[in-house]
Order: sequence, then structure tokens, then C-alpha cells
Amino acid sequence: GDATANAAGGDASKQYQMTYYAGSKIPLEWTSQHGCNNPKLNCQIVMQYMCQDVFDTNDDKLRDGTTTNTIDENGNQQNRGRHENAQYYADCKARARNFGLFTADQNLNGRTAKYTRQNPGGTRRGLECPEERDYYPYWHPSPFTDIAVLTGDLSRCGYYKAESQNVKEKGYCESNEFNNPNDCPAGEWKTKPSWNVLRGAATVPPPDCQPTTWGRVNHLGNGPDGQPHMYDWTVPTPEAACGQTSCTCVLRLRYNISTTDYDWNVNASLNGDQNTRQGQPSPIQQNPTLDLGGAQMFHQGLRFAVNTAQFGRTFQDRSHTFKIVAKPSVVTGNQQIINLNVRGKRCNIVQCFPAVEYDFVPNNPNIKVGDWVHWQWTGSNTHDNGNPAGDGQAGDDGQGKGG
Repeated sequence: GDATANAAGGDASKQYQMTYYAGSKIPLEWTSQHGCNNPKLNCQIVMQYMCQDVFDTNDDKLRDGTTTNTIDENGNQQNRGRHENAQYYADCKARARNFGLFTADQNLNGRTAKYTRQNPGGTRRGLECPEERDYYPYWHPSPFTDIAVLTGDLSRCGYYKAESQNVKEKGYCESNEFNNPNDCPAGEWKTKPSWNVLRGAATVPPPDCQPTTWGRVNHLGNGPDGQPHMYDWTVPTPEAACGQTSCTCVLRLRYNISTTDYDWNVNASLNGDQNTRQGQPSPIQQNPTLDLGGAQMFHQGLRFAVNTAQFGRTFQDRSHTFKIVAKPSVVTGNQQIINLNVRGKRCNIVQCFPAVEYDFVPNNPNIKVGDWVHWQWTGSNTHDNGNPAGDGQAGDDGQGKGG
């Protein structure tokens, strides 16, 4: 959003950057397209953040940009948003992908980590690594710190906690085309220390692991209590987040869903179709045609719309940049800082679904005598400013400022 009543235009310095104090709680809300925590699917909600200290003055830093166009591979276009850096993507593009993964009957167009079952063409989105995006926990270093894993299978919590980069070092090969220590040339296999070693064990714990809330299948709606699906994130200290006294950060939420139409715990031994494999092909096939009816009935082939690149997939959403700063000295004892923000956009409900019309969050804050309230609000930058403009005057986001 704009920092003032005037439109920021192409000047990133005029964009407002949300700021959060260490120890305060941010309610994170989401909708899940295919539901969660019901017998028709397996799912996980993975929440993470990535920070860079604000004292870094080089070009290779986190930024929102002033256009939604994709940044180039060298990462130096200052008007383009950047999260991961150019070297991170270059390593991913060169590194062999994990050939033990289930790819169904998809024909991946390459052998490196930018090609996955969900991304068989190797399409680049920003400077993220598609393999790291699609799989959790990841086996190579990632720039993200884990916040929480919400799952329908609590028996896996121990696994998520133990494999998190928060507490476990991750390996890589200096010759970046190799993805394991056996293939890596002698002496070139290195490890990146866990976040709790780099920043202090007391400040970077394993991710919180909790059950997901139930969500109806194929319905981008609220939870069973009529309220949005939500998780309260306690903001870490800037020292824990980036090792400095102030941090610029982004938040990432991933939603992984695997249907129960086939066993989700599959691997490369079931890759391929009936034309490329002897014996049992992949348990799912691209747009299969099935004969329905008994032996005495007329057989009519019925084709199913199945995209094996998406039959079990990971969705992702990311925030704009925001700041994490130390708690003010005037906040003492048991006093809390309550973040009071605004969600949604200007619209009527049909226009903006699955978002909502502008609304405060949290709706019903529990504020005690002595607590502090931190108000922040920015408008939506996805508003259609043209006519008809929905609710409000055309040309602005409802503030009447023409911004």
C-alpha cells in the first residue's frame, strides 16, 4: 500500500512497509481449496519466514518491487520483487533433481531440481527452487525458517521437527550439479549449520506441530466454527530472525494436499505409464478412460479429467516484505502488544471471493488493561481501479484520496 495519501507509483520508497514488534502475535489466516483434515485427503499447512537485515545495502536484498513482472535470473532489476537470491536459483537450476521422487506418468523435461512432477516444464517463478517449493522437509539448505506445520497426521510431528532446518544441518555439494555425498567429488560435500546453531538454540526452536482444522473439500471457506482458519504466530526477536537489531522479512504459507484416491506415500518405483513400464504402472494416469458396467452391459468408455501433475500438489502464498523490530522499552512485565490489522479489499463479496470485504483482524481482540494496541493498515494493491469499480469511487481503493 501507499505510505501517504499520494500514490507511490514507481517509487518503492513511498510504499508502506508493515512493522511488527518482537513478542507480539500475528494472526495468520488462510483458505484451503481442497479442504483439510477430512478422510478424503492428506494435507499439511507449512508456515515459514525468511529475513534479511536492513543494514544490507547491496542490490541482492529482499524487496517488493513496483511491478508484478518476474525478475530475471541475475536478480538485479530493482523494480522487480525478489525473495530468494540469484545464486540460490542458479544452484537449483544446476543441481540434479531427486530421482527417488514419485512423478507418476509425467515426462519431466530435464534432470535438474527445477523440474518436478508439478512443474515438468521447468517454469521459473521468481528465484525460488521448484523442488524445494514442492517438498517438505527439504534435504538441501533453504533460506526459510520454519514457524509451524499443521497436519492431519500428528504421528508425523516428530519427523517434521527432527528434519526441520531449524534444528538440523543440511548438505550440499560445492560442484552444484551433484545432489548427494556419494556422487559429490571428494572433499566438496559441505553442510550448512541449522538455524538454531547460527542464531542460538534458545531462539530458534523446532517448528510447532499441531492438527489442522477441518475444511470442506473444494470449498474456499471458513472452519467448522464459522471463523477463518487461523494460527497465531509469535513474532521472534530480530536477533533470532536475522541476527541483527532489525530485519526485513517475508512470510510464506504452503498448503500440500494429496488425495486418498491412491497411497500418498509413493516413490519413483511407481513412475511411468503402461507403455513405459512392465508390470504395475503409476497408480494414477493422465486423463484415463475407464469402461463402466458388467460383462452383459454395453461398455462405454468414460474419460476422467485427471492431471497427474496436480493430483496431489502444493499451493503457495507469500507476503510483501515487512519489518521485525525489538519490543519498545515502554512495554513491560505482562503487557502485550496487540496487532490490529485489516484484511480483504474493496469489493462486493462476489467480486473478491475467496477474500473478503475490508474487515478488521482480529475481530474480537482480548485486550487487557495495560496492553498496547499496534494499528496498521494498507489497502489492497489488486483492486480494479476502472469502471465499474464496485463499492466506492473509481480510481482509488475506497479511501477517497485518488491514490
